[in-house]
Amino acid sequence: MMKTGLVSAFAAGVILAACSGEPSEGEPTQPATETEAEAPPAETDEPSSTGTPASDPITRLCISQGDSGDVCDCATETLRASDTNVKTYAALARYFLDETNPAAPVEDRWRVTFDTVLEGQGGMAGRMDVSDPLSAAHRDAIQSCKG
Repeated sequence: MMKTGLVSAFAAGVILAACSGEPSEGEPTQPATETEAEAPPAETDEPSSTGTPASDPITRLCISQGDSGDVCDCATETLRASDTNVKTYAALARYFLDETNPAAPVEDRWRVTFDTVLEGQGGMAGRMDVSDPLSAAHRDAIQSCKG
């Protein structure tokens, strides 16, 4: 079983792992406390009106990576105003933050997130084709908001 390595930074510094689809020896296929879960409900197109981290998964993801609430609110608004597929990105952020085991390795959490939210997107390569542009747009928005 072989790991193909890390493929990209996700939302201000989270590392994504692209795997061949099979876990390394001794590596769990998903965190031990995970259960088979359905994809989260679709996110609305409207930005958060409260601006609190708990109200928007995109803002929460940004804050969880160490950026300030003001930068993250700005980045979320910027991303939502773009032509980016925000519903999919919000679903990825929500699932990663709310449905995966925070004690599990980040790579495992993202793998479970991609496998669940982007199911049917053509294997890991297809999932990366969807997720990479979304995370790049968010990173760009964060950098723009940092000034």
